[in-house]
Amino acid sequence: MTWRMIYQSNRLIEKYGVLGKVATRYLLAGHSVRIQGDLILSSKEGNNLVIGVAINDKEVGKLISKITEVSKKLNRMPVIVLYGRNRWRSETIDAIKNSGITYKFMRD
Repeated sequence: MTWRMIYQSNRLIEKYGVLGKVATRYLLAGHSVRIQGDLILSSKEGNNLVIGVAINDKEVGKLISKITEVSKKLNRMPVIVLYGRNRWRSETIDAIKNSGITYKFMRD
């Protein structure tokens, strides 16, 4: 990690909050990160990702449809990050799996 990456990560957290925290994880892992609206566009060595962040179960339905649409348009792999320490319902995780989207858990 360089001082530049740490500075950029602090700026992302200040400006975008939870979305910035998720983007910071990818930035410090070596990805180039760009935030557009409520989605994160990330790329590293040919791996192009569209990342959406869900804080609770209610947001996941809309996020699935939005991410699939954007990922087809931009030809990127969709990822949903389930953020927070709360328990995620099995119906929510099954809906993400059935739509062919990769999901990851991030606990602060």
